[in-house]
Amino acid sequence: MGLIPGVPLITIILTSMLVLRQLTREKKSRRSPEAMLSVEDVPPGDEYEVFLSFRGSDTRNNFTDCLYHELRRVGFHVFRDNEELRIGEKIDEEIFKALNKSQIYIPIFSRNYATSSWCLRELAYMVECTSDEKKKKKILPIFFDVDPNDVKLKTRLYRKAIPKHKKKFGSDALKRWEDALVEVAHLKAWEVKGKGHGELIKLVVGEVLRKLNARHVDVPEYWVEDHCRMENILEKLKVDSDGVRFLGIHGIGGIGKTVLAKVVFNKISSHFEGVCFLNDVRESLQHGLISVQKKLLASFVGPVNADQIKDIGDGMNQIKRVCHNQKVLIVLDDLDKQEQLKKLAGKSDWFGSGSRIIFTTRNLEVLMTQVESSSEDVLSEPRGTLAYEVHEMEFAQAVQLFCKHAFRRDSPPEGYDHLSEKIVLRVGMLPLAVEAIGSFLYCHGSTLEQHCDKKNLWEDTLKRLDDGPFQDVRDALMISYEGLENKEKEVFLDIACLFTNKDQTYPVFMWHECNYHPHLAISVLCQRSLIKIGHDNKFWMHDQVRDLGKHIMREKYPRKFSRVYIKEDAIKLLERKERNEDVKALCLTSDICNRNFQVEGTLKGSMISLKALTIKEKAIFLDVASFYINSNQTNPVISTLRQRILIGMEFDNELWMHDQVTSDSCSRNIGPKELDALSGLRFLQVEGIDFIGNCKNDILELRWLSLEGTHNKFCAGNFHSTSLVMLDLSRSNIEDDWGGWSQFQMTKKLKVLDLKDCKKLTRTPDVTNFMSLEILVLAGCVSLITIDCSIGKLELRL
Repeated sequence: MGLIPGVPLITIILTSMLVLRQLTREKKSRRSPEAMLSVEDVPPGDEYEVFLSFRGSDTRNNFTDCLYHELRRVGFHVFRDNEELRIGEKIDEEIFKALNKSQIYIPIFSRNYATSSWCLRELAYMVECTSDEKKKKKILPIFFDVDPNDVKLKTRLYRKAIPKHKKKFGSDALKRWEDALVEVAHLKAWEVKGKGHGELIKLVVGEVLRKLNARHVDVPEYWVEDHCRMENILEKLKVDSDGVRFLGIHGIGGIGKTVLAKVVFNKISSHFEGVCFLNDVRESLQHGLISVQKKLLASFVGPVNADQIKDIGDGMNQIKRVCHNQKVLIVLDDLDKQEQLKKLAGKSDWFGSGSRIIFTTRNLEVLMTQVESSSEDVLSEPRGTLAYEVHEMEFAQAVQLFCKHAFRRDSPPEGYDHLSEKIVLRVGMLPLAVEAIGSFLYCHGSTLEQHCDKKNLWEDTLKRLDDGPFQDVRDALMISYEGLENKEKEVFLDIACLFTNKDQTYPVFMWHECNYHPHLAISVLCQRSLIKIGHDNKFWMHDQVRDLGKHIMREKYPRKFSRVYIKEDAIKLLERKERNEDVKALCLTSDICNRNFQVEGTLKGSMISLKALTIKEKAIFLDVASFYINSNQTNPVISTLRQRILIGMEFDNELWMHDQVTSDSCSRNIGPKELDALSGLRFLQVEGIDFIGNCKNDILELRWLSLEGTHNKFCAGNFHSTSLVMLDLSRSNIEDDWGGWSQFQMTKKLKVLDLKDCKKLTRTPDVTNFMSLEILVLAGCVSLITIDCSIGKLELRL
């Protein structure tokens, strides 16, 4: 009895549910197709990569099922309605979300495809999505058991099925579906007829791999293409020829290697069956070489298979196995070791004929990697790796690139042309620097009020460049510097601060004596694209690399100011007379040689005393100032000089004179205290400056001494440098009896003696003690008459 009253209630509930479902269906059927296809709420990101559109009753359990699982096997996330729909979600919304997120659409046309309104609606939306070129979506149609003319509506098969949907969806919807069918039917497609399913599925999966394998990589929005560069590279690659070619694009950091490689990749990628562009390999190696091998392999077989790599050796074998019969294009960006190329691209027999392997590097050593196969016998294939060096931009192109970043136009506005050119020249047309400074000025200039003069900002920026490269540029260039050994860094900093555009011969002698292994160091610097050796045997260094070296000297080097080459810094250093053993190089050139290292006003009392001396007393005073400081001498006049407080007497009976007095009477000089404070010097270059006083062997570490323009009198005593290998006396006023010769007789290691343009010399000096001398320069010694016989004992370089 208790169950009978409940029967009507259950009936009512079920009836109500059926009515509600019918009302919902009718409400949905009245919605316009546009409303049904709305995807405004679809979140960003590609949850699916491939969308399969098919008639379930025709192909779900055969061809489509096999294709679906093969695509999944190689690692793609594939949408098909019976497996991807989530329980409880609206079917139409979920399908169109999947369509919107997918990149590849594969409609599988079968005999009953057009009988499904869902298939037709999916196809129309595919056409709509692919019409937007920015979305970069593709349709890859398959004619399963139909003819292309069926889909083009030239036969009765589809033309008869479509009108049956008119009552529910209306004429407008049918017209869209018909247009979509015809448009897709004209695309390049596969026909199953005459092919086995396995063979066709392999072709489809391969094409999906190629389409989704980023055949176009992003290049900077504001870039100026150099057509001449492109022609030169394409000439080397010869894309249409057989054989395997390796091309190394090399140059300093920030020169534009990566962007150039991207442009080349985009231009030629369509010529290859499989392509791969690996960005920043050097940085990616932080996660291990195996991870990079997996990335490369995933481009050809998908991530699922690539993840099966067990170790580096297995990765090499897998790459060779997959690429051996394929014509592939692989770009490896930023390699810095040979091992990376060996483990990622091995040798030419890893790849099918016509393949091209491109890599970018700062390290020329990578170009020397052995890539030929010993079994290879391809006459058209060049031996070894082809090389293309990227130089700084042409001036006009650099200005255009700068303007694109600074003004968002190709040329500077009125009033900014001169400043733009100065900035571009100042950074040496290095693309990274041009971009960084242009973007900096654009961003900061846009924040200024309209009425503000932006030229002040530009002028300050130009001055700021004197402090070194911008941070982004420094970061890029520092990668090469930080990869150097300590001794190589010392040579690099010497070149940046002292020897840019100078002949390498003399510095090599100094570095050899310092045990810096100069030939090896120079080779490494050249390999890292930090320097070049010109045809004139001079060091060349890009302006921004040189500025980086000077920045390191000032800001990053552990011993700041170890190389002092700026006038103001040199003056302050000498005036302080503070002990600083970290100073290794000091340069005093002609623009500061007239400066007295003294404090103004301290000599007034001394000058009054000097004026009161007799002529004889003045003569002895000048002799003391010039020759006898700190030497043991006696003379009747000395007591008078002591009374005038112009000299003093030490306990060991040595004469002493205040440095300020000495400086005034011999205005161009460096005294013992200055040298004692800089006892770690290995390089000293002065011009028109004399040394005075008892140096007490304070320059024992000195390897290079340049006394250009020195006077005939040598005022220093105990000026002995047993480690000296380079003595430059060029353009000096020295004569045959120059007093300095006696001071240098202990210099047994001297390799170079430069007497160029010493116009007062009539004979060469006695070089008996210079038994290591290799180079003696006498060019411009116009008064030279006699060659000292001691020269016959030397083995000089010719």
